[in-house]
Amino acid sequence: MNSRCLSIARRFAIAGLLCTVTGCAVANNALRADFADYNHIIQYTQTQQMLLNIVRMHFCETPMFLQAGGLTASYESVVSGNAGGSNGQQPGMTFTYAFGLNYQFATRPVITYTPVDGSAYVQQYMTEVSPDTILLLYRSGWEINKLSSLLIEKLTLESGEVLVNHSDSPSYSKFRALFNGFREAQKKGRLSVTRGATGSLEFNDGDTLCSIASYQLRSIMMIMFDLSKNTDTPPDQRAFVEFGDKNDEMKIRATKSPLPDSMVSVEFAGYHYSIASQDINSKNTLSLLMQLSRIQSSPVGAPPVLTIPVR
Repeated sequence: MNSRCLSIARRFAIAGLLCTVTGCAVANNALRADFADYNHIIQYTQTQQMLLNIVRMHFCETPMFLQAGGLTASYESVVSGNAGGSNGQQPGMTFTYAFGLNYQFATRPVITYTPVDGSAYVQQYMTEVSPDTILLLYRSGWEINKLSSLLIEKLTLESGEVLVNHSDSPSYSKFRALFNGFREAQKKGRLSVTRGATGSLEFNDGDTLCSIASYQLRSIMMIMFDLSKNTDTPPDQRAFVEFGDKNDEMKIRATKSPLPDSMVSVEFAGYHYSIASQDINSKNTLSLLMQLSRIQSSPVGAPPVLTIPVR
């Protein structure tokens, strides 16, 4: 092989090496970008699903839940090339050559969703939350008045008086006052969980004791039903709704067109239902509901797996 051919071969090899190195860089960047994208997509769709089911319950329809059962993303890098040349056969003609390289990169994500049904459905959505769950959420930083408003149906005081967490109950104002007082103590670091004389755990602010064992707790389905009353009802949809007392824990807007300030939005029966990005109270309620759903869930098949092979 003459020196000219060697030079061509070297150039082709160098170009191929550059494509390979560039391909590795593209794949690594794709991995980092796609990981965040997949995380966002699953998080957003699960939040949409929760909002959609709350809206369905507002219109007396059956909720349906899907759980992300697996995520597989395959990546493929392909480098191909060609080269050719000709040596002039006539006097004065020169050697000519040409080469080309082609690089292709592709990703093929597959997300598997599994319906939540049977015992898993009962466990996750219809079973009352446990006192341990309240403690877990409280110790993870949630405000005690937010937890009480969503998770507690009613409680019985040591005097035997029953406080009901419904705005139409005569004892509702006392229920709210009790936990608002606990919240003030929580902000000042004076609220603690102690074990009472009977061995049961109690919230204690130094002045008032409230045994967790006296709580009648709600299921996620009960919480969703209560929140569904806060959905705006379009005038032409009023015949499909059973109205009840609203609470101030969530506001779901109904509009004909999507609103640009929506944190999450779903379409249902020709309307867009959304929660505003600036509505901190509603966002906190939805976040707590999503966290509670994960705590209550039981595994459906194999746990979610992210598999990312790079070729």
